[in-house]
Amino acid sequence: MPPDQEMQKILERNTHALEENAKLLKSIHRGMIFGRILSILKLLFIVVPLILAYIYLQPYYKDTMKFYKEFFGSASSNGGLNMLLPELQDMLGGQKK
Repeated sequence: MPPDQEMQKILERNTHALEENAKLLKSIHRGMIFGRILSILKLLFIVVPLILAYIYLQPYYKDTMKFYKEFFGSASSNGGLNMLLPELQDMLGGQKK
């Protein structure tokens, strides 16, 4: 086989291998982009609801904490929770045992 034909075959195989590598690189790059987008979406699905829950539930949390502070603060100043039992029954609708 003459050297020119041998060189031509080597160049053709090399070109074919380069084209296959280019296809593989494109698919890998596409997969990386898809993975990055997916990870950002997962992060948003976790962080955004937490932020919205904090914003929405914060007033309720403050009101609840205020109630507990008042309730347990008055219980300790009045001598215990047994003193608050009648008040609690009145708040619940006057049910007595």
